[in-house]
Amino acid sequence: MEFLGIHVPACRSPHVRFEAEVHAVQKALLDDEGLAYPLWPNPGGLIVFGKTDFGDYLFWLPHGPPENWRVVVWGRGLQKFETFDRDLTEFLAGLATGEILPEDFPEGMLPCDHLFRPSSEFPSATILPSVDAAK
Repeated sequence: MEFLGIHVPACRSPHVRFEAEVHAVQKALLDDEGLAYPLWPNPGGLIVFGKTDFGDYLFWLPHGPPENWRVVVWGRGLQKFETFDRDLTEFLAGLATGEILPEDFPEGMLPCDHLFRPSSEFPSATILPSVDAAK
């Protein structure tokens, strides 16, 4: 799904680095007085975890333990939040199969015929031996 990116804590690319995106989203949305949810780091505030090529932001709604966090999409076009009673994996699977289509996402883009292709831009991670194996 080439239109959607998930942020990661440690990444060479500033476009998917979690820390950079948190600040960018806060700057973009904090001026909006009518936000339906607070933003992180406020207690219970939405935590951005991704974005689309269309300018939509994807958030976790951090209520309860992390495995219970739900997905919230802020659509740039409609400029509103849409909450999905799905965890991240269920949300992504629903997008890939066409079961889920957020209101602000363009029609006809899903489902796609190639769900995932690993990027060859960065070398794969080196797996380090465990502490026990090093003894």
